[in-house]
Amino acid sequence: MEQITEKWEESVVEDGRLDGKSGVVLRLLSDVVMPPRIFADNLYFMGLNVMRCYSGRFRFTFNDRPSFELKAGELVVIYPEHYVTIEALEESNRLMYCIFDGADVEDFFDDLGFFDCARGATVPRARGFFELQRRIADPANHSPEGRKVSLRLLTDMLVSQLRDLRTCGNGLLYEAVRLIHANLKKGVVRLEPLCSQLKISRSHLHGLFVAAGLPSPSEIIRREQLRAAVRMLREGLLSIPEVMENTGFISQSHFSTFVKRLTGHTPSEIRRDTASLR
Repeated sequence: MEQITEKWEESVVEDGRLDGKSGVVLRLLSDVVMPPRIFADNLYFMGLNVMRCYSGRFRFTFNDRPSFELKAGELVVIYPEHYVTIEALEESNRLMYCIFDGADVEDFFDDLGFFDCARGATVPRARGFFELQRRIADPANHSPEGRKVSLRLLTDMLVSQLRDLRTCGNGLLYEAVRLIHANLKKGVVRLEPLCSQLKISRSHLHGLFVAAGLPSPSEIIRREQLRAAVRMLREGLLSIPEVMENTGFISQSHFSTFVKRLTGHTPSEIRRDTASLR
């Protein structure tokens, strides 16, 4: 097995597509070639991970959602706070992955139209990847400015892949995903206004996600609202009723049930455990 891993110092880059925001940090970039084996065993994902399969197949198994396989030419974006097992399945498998962090990293990928476990067929861009690897290997680029240049190149590749998804895949699906994230930032998301924005029926919207092998829009919205609720509970700035109101939950029993299913703890237990650490 050959494995090439580059661990970098923090490298913050400002990009025009962030609308003036800063705070996207590339913590690690790796190119891994491996035989069939488990690559990550129930690993907790703290940062935002971008993974691209160049050959072979990889199975991703989660503790809170259905598993899926990533095939050659496909891209996956996994947001933080998941336990994931990744298994290489073919005789030879190649995976490029990047771990991002920073205050604005999730907003950045949301704005690009990605969402948790989004994936789709893309046009292979090996030339861009090898150019990125060349830059990383060049000692002249082992500097803050060199890392910024490399991260900008990686950003260009991601934006280009997004265009591929919209051109070769279902543009309406990715516009729906983009709107879900844009509306989640403003508060509670309702499907009827979303369908009005897209000019399609609710059944049509549901069919787009099911046909792509993705969770339903309502499941994605609920999952993202739950993730926001857990984050607010851990921050400890709002009471439990205020967290419920900000994330669109009406029934406290339903809220408690969903949070415990996601985290293994009730909202009160999360609040108590967080307070004890202060």
